[in-house]
Amino acid sequence: MGRNAFNGRSRAITDDLDYVYIDWNHAYTYALNDIETYWPLVSDGGVLAGHDSAIESMTQALIDFASEHNLQLHLEPYNSDWYFVKHDT
Repeated sequence: MGRNAFNGRSRAITDDLDYVYIDWNHAYTYALNDIETYWPLVSDGGVLAGHDSAIESMTQALIDFASEHNLQLHLEPYNSDWYFVKHDT
């Protein structure tokens, strides 16, 4: 399934989501696109999470997104899961 198919599906979501878990393509461009696509759909207090933060391209996408949006990146110490908590201001 191509990248645009996921973007099309995200546009079909009309309610805020409390929890989104991403585990798809870990190449930098795809990872960053997934994070940027689903972040606006996360509700205040909701979580955007995923897997494979130990992969270099994924790590860089997470760091870049966190820096751009002034977010704290949470990394789980015993696996490669990651998450952001959304706090609308």
